[in-house]
Amino acid sequence: MNGLGLFLWKDGRKYKGEYKDDKKSNFGCYYGNDDKKYEGYWDNGIQKELGKFTKKDGSFKLGYWNENQLLSSIVDEQDIADKLTQIDNMVEENETKLNIVFDNLRTLFETYLPNIPLEKFLEFN
Repeated sequence: MNGLGLFLWKDGRKYKGEYKDDKKSNFGCYYGNDDKKYEGYWDNGIQKELGKFTKKDGSFKLGYWNENQLLSSIVDEQDIADKLTQIDNMVEENETKLNIVFDNLRTLFETYLPNIPLEKFLEFN
């Protein structure tokens, strides 16, 4: 897969973001089945560069990642605000793109497969 996509695991995990050669790439959001999430940059399926890791209790670590490890945290309040805004903008941009994809997919389903709701097609049981 190349481009923007959504991957759902049977256990509840999901990834929404960009892919290159079937691997997470550029910017994307990974949601664990334990209410933890990582929003940030990926390279060849690995967390890299700027990212935000949020725990179930809402606490988070913001910083620079390499090989799925946090290398350095950002502690300056203004820098944190700036980087969070950058991440929020990327999340919003990807959500907008994914909504367009789903709208187009829904139209295809309604036109060619009217008896199968898109939501049912995307379910994992």
